[in-house]
Amino acid sequence: MVLSVDFKVKDGAMPNNYPKLVEVEDDDYDFTDEDDVPLTTVPALNTKTISATILKAPITSVTASVDAPVKGQPLDTTVDIGAATGYTGTVEWYEGTTATGSPVTGKAKPSQFYYAKITLKANPGETFADTLATGSTIGDYSVTRNSETELYLTKVYETASAVVTKVQIAGTAPTLRGRWPDWARPHRRRSSGRPCP
Repeated sequence: MVLSVDFKVKDGAMPNNYPKLVEVEDDDYDFTDEDDVPLTTVPALNTKTISATILKAPITSVTASVDAPVKGQPLDTTVDIGAATGYTGTVEWYEGTTATGSPVTGKAKPSQFYYAKITLKANPGETFADTLATGSTIGDYSVTRNSETELYLTKVYETASAVVTKVQIAGTAPTLRGRWPDWARPHRRRSSGRPCP
């Protein structure tokens, strides 16, 4: 054996994503990637320096959420991704149950459906696993896979009605029960025909 090369991939790197050495004709050798695409050719008994990119293992799970719209309150503009560091999140709001028209901002209207569209973007060098596919779900959110570095999470919300169902003054609900005042008390008549006192 003239040459033997072993590559050890660090923990957390993507499986099978490394250069390998194969012999070609006339005692030349090729370094190839995992798809057998040549990276460089090295003549026998010669040396050659090559560079190869070894990707991190893909992100297999994500966390993201926004606060539900509350009538009269500003729509949430911050995506909560917990302690995640491999991606970032932004949100757009649409009136209705789909992402049609232009995104809206400001305070939530009463009795209104709102469609939240969260965009997760992987940081440089990061990718999302194939298991995070279109049609899957993350909690109450539906997933749409735009690319290996971008996911959409969507959910429909509805704000409460603006109809007033009860009026309270000073924390006490109004009531019509109680004692009639003397001036408003209905009068009865005695059998003699004279009003009762």
